[in-house]
Amino acid sequence: MPCLRARPGVLLCVAERGAGLGLLLDRVVPAARGFALPPGWRRWHAWMLGFDTAQAGLTDVLLEPDDRLCERFGMVQTWNGIDVPLPAADVPLPAADVPQPFRAIGRLTAGRLAAVRAVAREWQISKGLETRIDPEIRSCPGRVGLRDALPGMSVLTGTPVASDILGRDARIAYRQVFRGAALAMRERLREACRVQA
Repeated sequence: MPCLRARPGVLLCVAERGAGLGLLLDRVVPAARGFALPPGWRRWHAWMLGFDTAQAGLTDVLLEPDDRLCERFGMVQTWNGIDVPLPAADVPLPAADVPQPFRAIGRLTAGRLAAVRAVAREWQISKGLETRIDPEIRSCPGRVGLRDALPGMSVLTGTPVASDILGRDARIAYRQVFRGAALAMRERLREACRVQA
């Protein structure tokens, strides 16, 4: 029987209403108050994966060929973190002829995961305003470039999403769609977890 091997850095495809949404697993976090997890399940902090790299902002880390990703996802949305319940490592999944709710599609190296975490910290410190992270980088939708995330480690990202020019940066609407998808997926995974309990 196949098992989900949930580990930090694993990239997952989550079956979601006929489509696949992606997650990058970060770490196990304490269970939420008032929400009991079934045996063998853990609460994970994860980031959503996005498709269209032309929509990348300064806190979207583009996936690279060395990331060994076997799907169509193009970036990690460090601004779009969610906590989701998932089966713990080595918990059997349904038989192969049953639709799989989770499928591992790749894994980042420890170094790449550290760089993604560094960019996520930038997002938290900036309080959601990418223009505060590096004022020297100008907003230019559709453009990507290398920048330092950690000393000696560069990441490929977009340019700051200019929230101060609401209505002129189309990436704001793109982010709203993905944030809604993340919250909806979290609720459906929580419901699936309740059914398992």
